[in-house]
Amino acid sequence: MKYCLNSNVSDIYLRRADQIFCVPDGPALSDLLEKYTQATIFVPALDETWSVLSAYKDLFPDRIKIATYDIPMIQEAIKQGFAVYYTPVVKDYMALHALEAMGCSEIRIDGPLFFDLPQVRKSTKMIIHTCPNLSLYNHLPHQNPIHGTWMRPEDVPLYEPYIDVLEPQGVTPSAQGTAYKIYAIDAHWNGDIANIILDFNKDNKIVPNYNIISDLAERRVDCKQSCERLGSCTLCDRGFTLARTLLGTKGSVELN
Repeated sequence: MKYCLNSNVSDIYLRRADQIFCVPDGPALSDLLEKYTQATIFVPALDETWSVLSAYKDLFPDRIKIATYDIPMIQEAIKQGFAVYYTPVVKDYMALHALEAMGCSEIRIDGPLFFDLPQVRKSTKMIIHTCPNLSLYNHLPHQNPIHGTWMRPEDVPLYEPYIDVLEPQGVTPSAQGTAYKIYAIDAHWNGDIANIILDFNKDNKIVPNYNIISDLAERRVDCKQSCERLGSCTLCDRGFTLARTLLGTKGSVELN
């Protein structure tokens, strides 16, 4: 699995990152390109002129990609010879196919595509990103975050056949670095899952991550989000209830 971090994260983690996203309070583009030679750098297109970006592209072949939400900008970037990462979340197949037809090379997916990953992988050659520790992108009220697009650190290997890049998030650069460490380096979490998934409810009902059913992620890979689509599945809800019930114990459990 590859990882993408903002450029204002600690140097300790940027040296390990596969992709780095330029942000205003991070190092200059030239410094990123020279220092982090292992990483592809995503540049918001308006941050530099096309002539400057083209000069950097000539000096650092295949190291710069354009990150944007703007359709005319996508078209111009492709015309200028840059690979493009479309940054808004993509939720449906029509948008996925349209972006690939435009020439985009990378996208970030959300539900329901996140819950139909084998078919998504068959449907596109684009590089697929997602955020493992953010459940809800739209922040609308009255949603159940348990039904959203979260991923435990232990589940990352299950998603590797389908997802190419993870973008751990944090409310500060330090928090993003910590999230990266938990997912990419430690690859496990022994505490309350609400402490790593940013929008899970911290309602004093502790859900020990180690007690969440072992096959939950495997089923979520292609469940098609039937809990929301049909109202016919309660697996995630029951799994969290069971994890709370087992508070104080530690072991692998199954939920039929």
